[in-house]
Amino acid sequence: MTPLKILAGTMMMREGMLLPESAQVESCPYSKDWRALIGVDSFAFDQKLSGTGLRLFFLAGELKVLEFGWGPSAVRRAINRVFSRLRKLDVNCMQVAEIKPIKVLGLPCVAIHADLFHIQSGPYLQSKAQRRSD
Repeated sequence: MTPLKILAGTMMMREGMLLPESAQVESCPYSKDWRALIGVDSFAFDQKLSGTGLRLFFLAGELKVLEFGWGPSAVRRAINRVFSRLRKLDVNCMQVAEIKPIKVLGLPCVAIHADLFHIQSGPYLQSKAQRRSD
């Protein structure tokens, strides 16, 4: 199995999210708890969800992670650090906004910026406590 290459724009959704038949998107497992969505960005995914009773809420702010090293293994470690932060925020969806190789004190690093989203029913964003119970 070829490892999935994560690029800027890749949407990821927490494993186990049940979507209505009309909102199904192709996806593949990325980690134990997360799936990468294939061929959709946040706009296209929101369009698929509209009309199903589900909404894709954008949460202001962005997660930034810095991981030492370059290449696919450094990107995977950085993405996993993003996932651990998302767990604390109780959100179920994210989009990789930027992946950039940089140097910090002369050491190679990868910087990842991720936009936060939450999939839920209802017109208002649930509180953190409500998101945790879902």
